[in-house]
Amino acid sequence: LSHRVRPIDCATNTLAEEITDKLLEQTMELRKQYPYISRTGRPLRSTSDTPNITSVETYQYSELLTYSVATLRALQNHLIACEREGISLAKEIQQNSLKTYGFRTMEEAEEYVKRQAEKKNG
Repeated sequence: LSHRVRPIDCATNTLAEEITDKLLEQTMELRKQYPYISRTGRPLRSTSDTPNITSVETYQYSELLTYSVATLRALQNHLIACEREGISLAKEIQQNSLKTYGFRTMEEAEEYVKRQAEKKNG
């Protein structure tokens, strides 16, 4: 199978690492703002990976390694532009994911998960 997988070049690896690092910074901030939602997701760091659980860091980095250098550069430029405008791309991604579950806002999802946790814990 290894003959079918293209080797990862230096530019791809570097860009994937830089984008992953930046998105992880943003995700850490999100987890501080929305602790209940955070508990429902993947662990943040690859140090928490297990054979059955993949962290945000590992998942994100691995996915980015499948992108072309041109796509990675475009994503990095978009990430930089978002930051300049005060927009967290990680938050945008999370909000869009939550909308597929019927939540209008992060705050609404956070309150829902908080209420569910309180019910469960008595």
